[in-house]
Amino acid sequence: MSDRFPEIKRAPTNPKRLSMRHFGAACSLFAALTLLSYLITPSGSAALPSTIDKGFLAAHAVLVSLAVFAAGILRHRVAPAATALGLIYIAIWGVTEVSQQTFLQQTLGALCSPAHRAAAMVAGENIGLTPPSPFPIQSEFLLFVLSSSFAVGSLSWGFAFWSGDDPARPLACIWLLIGAMTLSALAIRSAGFHALAPAVKLWNCYLFGPSRIVQCLLLGFWLWPTGRPTPESDPQSPPLVKGPLRTSP
Repeated sequence: MSDRFPEIKRAPTNPKRLSMRHFGAACSLFAALTLLSYLITPSGSAALPSTIDKGFLAAHAVLVSLAVFAAGILRHRVAPAATALGLIYIAIWGVTEVSQQTFLQQTLGALCSPAHRAAAMVAGENIGLTPPSPFPIQSEFLLFVLSSSFAVGSLSWGFAFWSGDDPARPLACIWLLIGAMTLSALAIRSAGFHALAPAVKLWNCYLFGPSRIVQCLLLGFWLWPTGRPTPESDPQSPPLVKGPLRTSP
């Protein structure tokens, strides 16, 4: 049948890329679930020790990094520069987040007074991220690494998903929005651009967490394989072969 109608003939999808799509989509879905669990569970209560809070954030960072890695394999031919920057900076964010949640905050935080811990938490609320250490120098530096790498990585992925003709524009918009708001929060924290403070505070209090969940869900939806992948989302699947019909093999 395909020999008689070459205009609808398509090479089979690469099995490795199909597996990568399934893997990335699953990671993205579980990343959304871990963040949702972190947001809806009571923090600091007897039923939920702070170590579980840290575990949710560390697991979320690992899962997002893996999902982004899967997306990078599928997207690097469409927007190579933006994809490379996105992979690098999201990896930096993931490693820093996991490190501070699993080691730095638990060990260094135990050495500080409650007043120092409270001051560090207030500093983190400015951009929606918990400072990795109550020590002023370490907190400021690692908080800057977390927020700047996440902002640049999000903006880079927004541009990467905006490129091409496949339906990734909603995903691009949410990445660009999160990156821009994180960058705005960093500008308030570092350069004192307080004119942006009301919008950023509203974003951090009510929209940052839900938007991250939507971001993960949209990424998982984009990664999940469809019946006929586009050349942009799966470069190894060639485009449709156009030509006249043949009536004989």
